[in-house]
Amino acid sequence: MEVNRLELSALLSSIMEECGEEPHLYFQPPETVKLEYPCMIYRLRTMTSQKANDMPYFKTIGYDITYITRAPNSQVPSRMLSEQYMNFDRYYTSENLHHYAYTMTNTLKEV
Repeated sequence: MEVNRLELSALLSSIMEECGEEPHLYFQPPETVKLEYPCMIYRLRTMTSQKANDMPYFKTIGYDITYITRAPNSQVPSRMLSEQYMNFDRYYTSENLHHYAYTMTNTLKEV
């Protein structure tokens, strides 16, 4: 199944709701947007196509996703790892906020 931006938004929203948090989602927000925490920021990272016989054969779509929270004991970070194609990248703190960075990449065979 292809994970497009709208499907990813629905997935991230449901993860936050399952963990008892109000979903605040931001797709590639400009710096002027005031974020509400906890939140998830996601960005398109890669979109490539591999060709066979000059025709698209495989398509790869990847997103960078960052979950930001004030709570150090949130259930969201571990819940994220139960999703297909989701990989934990790194953890860091900034301005007393906990940041959990993930990548989500899937490759699809064109029909």
